Amino acid sequence: MNADDITFPDGESIEAKWVGIDKFIEMEKNEEIVPSFEMNEQEFKRAVKLLNEKS
Repeated sequence: MNADDITFPDGESIEAKWVGIDKFIEMEKNEEIVPSFEMNEQEFKRAVKLLNEKS
């Protein structure tokens, strides 16, 4: 999926990008992650594995 294919509600101020686990953890530590979307390293790796299996 291309990040440009992601849509958001009108008027919502957002930014989306694909990142690897190291950048994700860095962003989480810097409180740059939306609070409703928190994922630990194990969950992130599982999600990546599932996505790769579908490819």
